[in-house]
Amino acid sequence: MRSHANLLFVVILVLVAHGRLLAAVTVINDGTTTTNLGKLSNFNGSAGAVTTLESSTGVLIASQSAFTADFALRTVWFPTSRYVSSNDYTVTADFMPAAPTLRNRGGVMGWLDLSAARGIGLQVSPSDDPAVASFQVTAVDFTAGDDSANESVDHLFNLDGTPATSDLSSAMSDVGNYVPTSFAT
Repeated sequence: MRSHANLLFVVILVLVAHGRLLAAVTVINDGTTTTNLGKLSNFNGSAGAVTTLESSTGVLIASQSAFTADFALRTVWFPTSRYVSSNDYTVTADFMPAAPTLRNRGGVMGWLDLSAARGIGLQVSPSDDPAVASFQVTAVDFTAGDDSANESVDHLFNLDGTPATSDLSSAMSDVGNYVPTSFAT
């Protein structure tokens, strides 16, 4: 196992469910505590890498131990006390990488199927070079045995019904005026 710089992700995770008529808001986690949060990580390929989530000064900080996994270690923390029961919900989060490098990418998972161990997320791939940085929608398979199946655009579709592609014409966008040392909201 090769060690590498400890990955540090600063995440404020706020999951909000709202009703249709009254627009009542229920905050499931305000980002100041890890209480009632479960964790799902890759079943394969971790090579001993471990992820943790800690609350510090009002934000949640996710980090990975200094081991290089066989392929990218995907981890999601989710509320264990309440689940969305309709398609009418909002997921809100802020993400700030520890450093503006592609190794420090992260974001929010807006849809998670715990029984299938799969989810759809929006991630920031930060870089000092805006030509390399991107926002990317991906499908994550936590049971995958290799990198290409672990994170991909398989099973994602464009609005016209055609399969998504991992380029700027589909499931990826440039970062516009996003500054990688600031929160992506």
